Amino acid sequence: MSSLSLKMIAALSMLLDHAGRILFPEAVWLTYVGRLAFPLFAFLLAEGAVHTKNSRRYALRIGLFAVLSEIPFDIAFYGTFFWPGAQNIFLTLLIGLLCIDAGQKIKLHITDISNAALAQMAVFAAGAALSWLLRADYGWEGIAAIYIFYMFRSSKVIKSLLILLLFGIMPANQWFGASAMILIWFYNGEKGYSAKAVQWGFYLFYPVHL
Repeated sequence: MSSLSLKMIAALSMLLDHAGRILFPEAVWLTYVGRLAFPLFAFLLAEGAVHTKNSRRYALRIGLFAVLSEIPFDIAFYGTFFWPGAQNIFLTLLIGLLCIDAGQKIKLHITDISNAALAQMAVFAAGAALSWLLRADYGWEGIAAIYIFYMFRSSKVIKSLLILLLFGIMPANQWFGASAMILIWFYNGEKGYSAKAVQWGFYLFYPVHL
């Protein structure tokens, strides 16, 4: 299963989730299907962060869409142009990406295993705290998911178990999100069709559908 396939599934599940929350609140099953979206996007972010040729440009792109998406997000879910109590998922992804970038620098410059582990934990704690303070979507758990996908990307078993544990301690309506690991298990490391129009289309999908 390519990254394009995972993106399409994530986008569709997000669309169904938001349609359920905004238009059909009585259709609870749409919310459960929608739980697939975030873990898939978190996984794809971690993969993209490792393979990108320009991490700064990647971060700027996600930051741009965090800004562009905030008004549509606030209008869709809170009925106002500005709601300080919650921020859109792109902010969560941006914080997670910055944590991964810091984690990569730690791997390059700190050779002592104990010191490197402490530094990685400090980076995660800072990202989790920032996400919680800014009221980013998924809070500290979102940063934890992204960091799990990054730190344990070479082990399907460990990252699957940790994601199951993480989603297990989250509210019950999030539990179904752990089933995204079934799809991630079959990821083949390929991009799939990756024209620029498709790439930007997935970024635009979030604010436009809201």
